[in-house]
Amino acid sequence: MRKDDFVFKELKTQETRLKYIETLLNRQTYCDFYPRRVHIEPTNACNCKCIHCPSARHMTRKRGYMAFDLYRKIVDELVPHWPETTINLYQHGEPLLHPRIYDMIDYAQERNIFVKMNTNLGAVKKEDIPRLLKLDYLEISLDAASPETYLRIKGADRFGKVLNNVLDFLTAWGESAT
Repeated sequence: MRKDDFVFKELKTQETRLKYIETLLNRQTYCDFYPRRVHIEPTNACNCKCIHCPSARHMTRKRGYMAFDLYRKIVDELVPHWPETTINLYQHGEPLLHPRIYDMIDYAQERNIFVKMNTNLGAVKKEDIPRLLKLDYLEISLDAASPETYLRIKGADRFGKVLNNVLDFLTAWGESAT
């Protein structure tokens, strides 16, 4: 995204935020504007069993992966509203488990849609880490500062692997800035 595009997007985001606040203050039961964020769940499958996550503890629906055609349809509907809308590629699963997650990122990016993702970074392959740099915003859920705490919170023994993935990502990010 070009700097001018980002500034324009931020202005539209703030305008929509003000409309949202006005809607709340006026106790309106509808909004006459497009949503600022659209959460898309690429998958509800996860490689962890976090103690704080409803997916691991309470989800009863079948595990699965969003069809790429459905994803494209959603993104295409959002394109006219790109300055106002951010796609969040996560909800109740680990998005990096989706077999076409990088295609999903690319598809939205090619259409100038701002893309966020939250990941536990436990399912990324080292060679794919640079592909995550295409995201506009990446959140990493580490949730622990020691292997013991990680195991207790995440229900998975991957602290070292995930920490290395974080460091590899930061290295790739730093190298891309030069």
